[in-house]
Amino acid sequence: MTASTPALALLRPNTRVRQAMIVVGGAAFTALCAQIRIPLEPVPVTMQTLGVMLTGLALGGRLGLFSQLLYLSAGISGLPVLASISSGPAALAGPTGGYLVGFAVAGWMLGFLAERGWDRSVWKLAIAAIAASTVILLLGFLWLTRYMPAGSAFQAGVLPFLAGDAFKCAIVVLLVPPISRSLATMP
Repeated sequence: MTASTPALALLRPNTRVRQAMIVVGGAAFTALCAQIRIPLEPVPVTMQTLGVMLTGLALGGRLGLFSQLLYLSAGISGLPVLASISSGPAALAGPTGGYLVGFAVAGWMLGFLAERGWDRSVWKLAIAAIAASTVILLLGFLWLTRYMPAGSAFQAGVLPFLAGDAFKCAIVVLLVPPISRSLATMP
């Protein structure tokens, strides 16, 4: 009689099953972050974009993109994972659709930059986090101009989020380098 291999031992590095589990974990992490709200005025801040940024940095470009696409697919299919009240296809087709598309772009972009070492330099990481927030806000703003004039879209869809996004960028810059150093020293 032979001993059987433990199930987790079957998840060898770079297997499709392992990558799929990582993508699901990234999507779940973003969904969890989306439910964390800080009640500020005029717009409450959620940690949804923080989840997008951390997931992209942790998973790399390809898996970061796939995790955000899975997260968006879950929201579009009606699961209550998005920070906004609405789920389903209307969430993507409505005024917030540009921000949601921006999540996938930002997740890929941060992962791409992390694969090139931008997560190991505080200054490069700060630039990457600010760029990711800018991409999300820019795509959200452009999408929002379909529903209102550009000035109103900027007032409603960009300005209220700047302070919260700066806070989330600071969290990324404070958390990622020490975590990366700790992981690099693990056997």
